[in-house]
Amino acid sequence: MLNDVLDVPEAGQLVRVRGQQWVVSGVKPSSQPVDELAAARLPGRVLVQLTNVSDDDLGEELTLVWEVEPGREIVPATKLPEVTETGWDDPQRLGAFLDAVRWGTVASADTRTLQAPFRSGVRIEEYQLESVARALAMPRVNLLIADDVGLGKTIEAGLVIQEMLLRHRARRVLVVCPASLTLKWREEMAEKFGLDFTILDSAALRELRRTHGLEANPFGVYPRTIISLQWLRTPRVQRLLDEVLTPQTRYPGYFDLLVVDEAHHCAPPAPARGRGYAVDSKQTQAVRRLGEHAQHRLFLSATPHNGYPESWQALLAMLDPQRFARGVEPDESVVRQVMVRRLKDGIRNPDDSPRFPGRANRAIDLTYTDAEREAHALLDQYTNLQRQQPVVAHARGSDLVTLLLKKRLFSSPAAFAATLDGYLSSRGDGSATASPPGNGGARSATDHVPSWLSEALDWDSEPSDGEPGSDAERELLDRIAEYEPQSSVMEAALLDQLAHWAGRHAEPADSKARALVDELNAICRPDGRWSDERIVVFTEYRATQTWLAGLLEARGLGGDRLGLLYGGMDEARRERLKAAFQAAPDRDPLRILLATDAASEGIDLQLHCRHMIHYDIPFNPNRLEQRIGRLDRYLQEHQVDVAHFAGAGWHEAPPGSYEADLEYLSRVAQKIAAERRDLGSVNPVLAHAVEARMLGRPVLVDPLTVTAKPSASALRAEENLREQVRRLRQQLDDSIQNLHVAPANVRRVVDTGLALAGQPPLADLDGPVSGLVAPPDLRAGWERTVAGLPDPLSGEPRRLTFDPRVAAGDDDVVLAHLGHPLVAHATRMLRSALWGGRIPLHRVAAVKFTPPGDAGIEGVLVAVFARLVVVGSDGRRLHEEVMLAARVVPPAGRSRRLELEQPRYARIREAVEGALEPQFCWQAPEAERQLVVTRWPELEPLLAADVQARAAERLTTMERDLARRRDDETRRTEAVFAQLRLTLQSALESPPPVQLTFDDLDDAEQQQLDRDRHAWQARLDGLDDEQARELAAIGHRYAEVRELVFPFAVAVCVPDGGEDR
Repeated sequence: MLNDVLDVPEAGQLVRVRGQQWVVSGVKPSSQPVDELAAARLPGRVLVQLTNVSDDDLGEELTLVWEVEPGREIVPATKLPEVTETGWDDPQRLGAFLDAVRWGTVASADTRTLQAPFRSGVRIEEYQLESVARALAMPRVNLLIADDVGLGKTIEAGLVIQEMLLRHRARRVLVVCPASLTLKWREEMAEKFGLDFTILDSAALRELRRTHGLEANPFGVYPRTIISLQWLRTPRVQRLLDEVLTPQTRYPGYFDLLVVDEAHHCAPPAPARGRGYAVDSKQTQAVRRLGEHAQHRLFLSATPHNGYPESWQALLAMLDPQRFARGVEPDESVVRQVMVRRLKDGIRNPDDSPRFPGRANRAIDLTYTDAEREAHALLDQYTNLQRQQPVVAHARGSDLVTLLLKKRLFSSPAAFAATLDGYLSSRGDGSATASPPGNGGARSATDHVPSWLSEALDWDSEPSDGEPGSDAERELLDRIAEYEPQSSVMEAALLDQLAHWAGRHAEPADSKARALVDELNAICRPDGRWSDERIVVFTEYRATQTWLAGLLEARGLGGDRLGLLYGGMDEARRERLKAAFQAAPDRDPLRILLATDAASEGIDLQLHCRHMIHYDIPFNPNRLEQRIGRLDRYLQEHQVDVAHFAGAGWHEAPPGSYEADLEYLSRVAQKIAAERRDLGSVNPVLAHAVEARMLGRPVLVDPLTVTAKPSASALRAEENLREQVRRLRQQLDDSIQNLHVAPANVRRVVDTGLALAGQPPLADLDGPVSGLVAPPDLRAGWERTVAGLPDPLSGEPRRLTFDPRVAAGDDDVVLAHLGHPLVAHATRMLRSALWGGRIPLHRVAAVKFTPPGDAGIEGVLVAVFARLVVVGSDGRRLHEEVMLAARVVPPAGRSRRLELEQPRYARIREAVEGALEPQFCWQAPEAERQLVVTRWPELEPLLAADVQARAAERLTTMERDLARRRDDETRRTEAVFAQLRLTLQSALESPPPVQLTFDDLDDAEQQQLDRDRHAWQARLDGLDDEQARELAAIGHRYAEVRELVFPFAVAVCVPDGGEDR
């Protein structure tokens, strides 16, 4: 009765509120008594719960007071657009509207049609689609992308993120990555996928508190965020997470999608002794906590397995705790279910030639002078004295100083001088305050190695080019000095000699610098004239970079031919430099790039460069591969020339000499350049061997003979990639056909959007055949859609194209894909007509079409296009499609229903849809339009009933399909839990591994092992409840399935008799 009086909707009805359409999910009248004596009944007695069914916000919920909501409207079921004398659109305009609607029809249950590739501004290779195709088939996405460095893991992750967002399977996305990659992630997501992400750091938090108040939490305010691993583990961030990660948000998860880049950094590090049991780091604990509150997880790493089973198991358990457990050996077949791994040499072109040209490693021979050898000899003598420290903390502090000084010496005299000066200042003694022989003078006599010292000695720590001579280095050396004894007379004398050597040699060019100049001249100025060849010279340190830049300037290799890329440089300068180096050689004179490791991580430099030189060789092998990966990567067209320096006559050099140490590092560089498969397990072995060699300890490892550990066999790359690529190509082609995303269709949507908004049209350049257009002078908000078009070098607007083939390999052309702001804005404007948007679009058109000769169509065919949306009880869109209902209307007599969705009418449907394609879209004569206008009062209810009947038929079919999908998800979930149960039971019944006896483990390792075994039992005890919760969620998702039907367009199709148009 209340509903009748107040015109209140009922559950299941469609309403229009706040410019969008919603389905009523609940109606709650007030329980308060009505004052019957009041002069007027006050509004505000009915709460209505709504679920959004608009394209971009489907599933969003809203609760409002119905009677006081302005502009509310109950929408009649299956309401068709009105057909009137004057309400007709040009058929091209209707075709554009139809395409815009199609591009929004993405459903979580459709595991075949791909949308993300068409919303990317980069050329997508077929193999890069495997990750997103695999993710679509997963009810819960837990995926490790372990592809080779340079295959485009970030692009693959972007495709998964985009697809998950489009399907409303994810809204809140968190990306965790090393600090050096946060900017790259933000740029890649914005430039290549049109997705805005916010980098969370101290500056962002201050700005948020200024704009949103002191209580604002960035994890709650920003839907898409990026955070560095280093900042994530800080107490400040953990307190912010405490506010949002509660027991109530753990299931199904506060974060919809957690992405972890360089995920191997999050695994427990390899034991420092080379044996033992891997212990969780702070990063491990922080990422595991996020994973426990994430519904979907996507991990990226080219080297996920470091050779230690416990680290690998812990990483897998963070990725998918329903399949893996820390400390339990994973089944290889189960690992393959969650991992995508391809190597460059497995990717082939259609003619079976290598897709990636590969790399060639070579050594640049040089002869060191006696003066250069002198510093190394002095440093070795000092190291031997330092090794005699009896206290563990003293010894490890001395080890760190030795490694710092040797790394700087092997880099450049300038870097060595800066660090040595800081070391002498931190000790405060030098030669003046040497302690007497036999007096250790220990400042802090303890066998405990502080955590900060262990972290500083970590071989896989983040690169930082703030040192040598930086405040951070000085602070580290000051802390080490607190654990070191006073210098002996001999130590002080050696330090004095080293200081004098540094003073004499810090500025002039040494043998290696002169060899570099010769190499640069040979590559970039072979005949005294600059060529088009470019080269990257990598160094670890800013001090070396600055020193080299001065030397190159003095030798005519500077000016606009030389660029410096380093950490902390101004973002605008960095982007300008990157654009110049990636531009064609005839567009910018830059030829030589001096880059530090901290700045180069995540930067792609491969478009017009194939030469690189390791000026110094990092002790961390990972960094070598990261350097090479800047050039040996996706879109590189030439074999990469990788060079490093080696002392001539090294094979005759005595052990421990300058040449012998550098030759050992040279072999490490050769190994990394050649190894392509299991670097994750090889790198820790090489890193510990390098450390031992530099500290003068016995070394039993030859870098060239190191092989992957047997435990890393689970990382075998996928084979038969040709078949995989063929399958993915077919899936992409099917998606293009289903979604109508050919370049002409995209162009038509933009043209229509600009015309409807009263904006100037696009201008073809070099004729329409070229596929290139110039953006017009837009206004009224549209100008923001072309804000990214100016060329980063010239500032001039770049040309646009809608064809990926035209944009491929041309830096001066921008691809207007579906996610590009211009296309997206036009698409949104057209789709707004679905919900009554204020644009001059009637959604009715008359078009000529050519039916099959045996179709038997006498008269015109009136087709109604409708969105069919199938939702589950949780509001998730399980299926969506554009559905057709049609009637043949003869000149006289009754119309008849035509089942265009039936297979026997497939050719007629193709003819109807083909008639609205850009190249075949022609206006029909007005006489046939008048026939439909006259008979519309009769046709409208019949067509509305046809739409409803067709929707019911499709729902019946879909219910069977969805039931099969539900049963499949149920079976797979039960199988996963059954496997995990058996694995845990077996692990609990088995004794600990023989080699991990108590004597082999230190206290922290033993405690970690005990925690893991206790966690197995706790997990086993709670497995039944967890399985029941997962199965209940699956059942709830597919329960109470209902269809929503939205007729949105009418096309009057007039047979043209097959004559030419």
